[in-house]
Amino acid sequence: ALGRFQDANGFFRNANALAANDPVINTGWGELFLEKYNRSEALKSFQSALKARADYVPAQVGLAETTLEEDPPAAKSAIEAALKINPSYVPAHLLLAELALDNRERTEAQAAVQKALAVNPNSLEARSLEAAIAFLEGRTSDFQSAVAGVLKLNPAYGDVYRVAGDHAGRNYRFDEAVDLTRRALEVESTSTRAYEDLG
Repeated sequence: ALGRFQDANGFFRNANALAANDPVINTGWGELFLEKYNRSEALKSFQSALKARADYVPAQVGLAETTLEEDPPAAKSAIEAALKINPSYVPAHLLLAELALDNRERTEAQAAVQKALAVNPNSLEARSLEAAIAFLEGRTSDFQSAVAGVLKLNPAYGDVYRVAGDHAGRNYRFDEAVDLTRRALEVESTSTRAYEDLG
């Protein structure tokens, strides 16, 4: 949360040395690797977590996210299997929404977002995806309303613009993607992810 990724990595390494078979530690470490685009290390961490506990939903979803680009159908099956174990796991619903958006299935994406919001109405990630879908569909007032709702919950959450910009870019709407990502940086000037997206 503080952007001290090297320190976080060191803490995970030390924790893993003390409890190598702890699925929570390995999953958290995998999520850190995913955030820093180190998919090979993320894969190892999620596999270690699942070796210790095969039904650990956060690790199942992390593994699905790690393999999403290489094998989307297998990732989708893994997410759906995780949701059978825990139908209330918000990150799984959001990953299904992302997958649906990649396939231009906005109705399916919206349904997944609504399931996430039914569990946690204040999920900033879910609300940001909802805003992105409104933007893609040209529902400007809905987009602005969704953005305002997110920023009311957290005035420094630039991802509400960054996520919309990311999806605009995936739909080849590059000028809009640049504008949205710059707005994200106006809200959250320290967002390394927004800088990466802008680049």
